[in-house]
Amino acid sequence: IGYLLYFVLPLLGVATQAGTLSLYPTLPSNLATMVLVVGILARRTYLNMRAREQLVHEKHDAEQRLRLEQQHHAETSGMLGMIMHEVKNPLASIRMASELLSSGRARNTEEQDKRFRNIQDAVEGIDSVLQRVIDVDRLEQGALAEERQPEDVALLLRQWLDSHRQRARLDARLPDTLAAVVDARLLLLMAGNLVDNALKYSPPHSTVVLDLRVSGGRLVFEVRNRAGRAGYPDSERLYQKYYRSPSAQHGSGTGLGLYWVQQVAGRVGVAVSQQPVGNINAAGRVAT
Repeated sequence: IGYLLYFVLPLLGVATQAGTLSLYPTLPSNLATMVLVVGILARRTYLNMRAREQLVHEKHDAEQRLRLEQQHHAETSGMLGMIMHEVKNPLASIRMASELLSSGRARNTEEQDKRFRNIQDAVEGIDSVLQRVIDVDRLEQGALAEERQPEDVALLLRQWLDSHRQRARLDARLPDTLAAVVDARLLLLMAGNLVDNALKYSPPHSTVVLDLRVSGGRLVFEVRNRAGRAGYPDSERLYQKYYRSPSAQHGSGTGLGLYWVQQVAGRVGVAVSQQPVGNINAAGRVAT
């Protein structure tokens, strides 16, 4: 309205001439239109850029999800392959022992006991493989809760060692008592993984040393074993999921034990280290 009055009233003689600007009545409107068009184009360009950025982010997210799904698929396939491989040999042993027993060829008690022990060892091997897989799955699903309370760690380990099936190979150097606030279940699971790893990869019938002590105000649990046929593992890949040294493929294993220990240790504030020393392999050192 103001724009119209400014240019029309002088033409009607109601107001005086506004000046030379009144000779170009379309100039302000064209200027306003140009500013409006430029603003619209700028807004459209901005929205297009935002849309492209959104597409780029969505593409990146989709590619990342695809990589994660492929990684998960590869890990699942690897885990299933590993389980089938590790379970196949124990099942074959069970089948052979059961066929021998059922056929009556194991005529004396000694031979029968030997076959029963083979079956028991095979079942324990299968149980160990499945338990490692279950433990890792619970860990990665976040279902592994820590519950600390005051415990006599020396007593816990002594009782656990007394029930170990290879107790004769374990040289436990434990104090009479050692009080600490720990999660007893996780502590024994970590100790079990370290000890089983040391027993498996040390020479047959060799001794594995377990040392529990307090050093610098910290609880230290150390497992030492001699390097066996497999030698030393790659220290940079030792705690990698499914990693097994190429020279250790002759024996059964999941490659999950030390991975589980390292992951649990990181969650509960525990340090784990491995140190080859001469022909002695420190299978694990846990400090908290």
